[in-house]
Amino acid sequence: SSTSQGDPRQRANAKYLYGMALLRWGEQDPVHLPEAVVALGEYLSEFEQSRDYYVPHARMALAEAHRRSGNWTEAGQALAVLSGGDLGKHWILGATLGKAEVLLAQDKWVEARELFSTVANDSQAGARLVADAWLGYATCQVGQKQWGSATDTVRQKILETRDRNIETMTSARARAWLIWGRATQGKSPDDRAELQWAMIRYFRAAVIATAGDGEILAEALFRAKSAAKALGQSDRVEELTQRLQQLVPNSTWNR
Repeated sequence: SSTSQGDPRQRANAKYLYGMALLRWGEQDPVHLPEAVVALGEYLSEFEQSRDYYVPHARMALAEAHRRSGNWTEAGQALAVLSGGDLGKHWILGATLGKAEVLLAQDKWVEARELFSTVANDSQAGARLVADAWLGYATCQVGQKQWGSATDTVRQKILETRDRNIETMTSARARAWLIWGRATQGKSPDDRAELQWAMIRYFRAAVIATAGDGEILAEALFRAKSAAKALGQSDRVEELTQRLQQLVPNSTWNR
């Protein structure tokens, strides 16, 4: 109700937060993604010209909503304003990272990897952008079946880094363990010992992600279930199926 009440500052805050709430809800249930697109678009239509504080955040969120919906062209258009540089270098890097995520979602490993590298190696990028860029880079390596290189990337850049800012990012660490598990399973899909290690890494990701990131938790449980299935552990497969349905019932990993 606050999106239509109060002064412009209050309405701007409310409209942005309303759009973000729908986006996060859409991560659990995709039916809400179109609603997020509409809400974020309405916020931008009203407040972009006045350069409201949340404008670049909303553009990134709008691109994410389109990306999750598979609307690649629209996702790129949402990022175009940030790429222009009017809002500063941080948002140019943010737009570059967003474009890389769009390419990654389309399995365009080489193009995405180049953009992730650009952000990861930029001296002006903050710790969050750097961590997300390295994780995207490692995901591209998994997509290219470069299992050892993907493992080295997440270990050196996320799990064993001396950057205290990255060390404290639980979601980044959860994604790193998930990627390491995928690389382990991909490299040796028929090796029982390696499958056990992959499952352990998926569980590590799930434990860390329980504190906040539902989609990482869901993917970690789903991939642990796939490893258990490959090992012929039917009881564990059933247990993980139930855990996935209980903890993240609306996740796409349940479908």
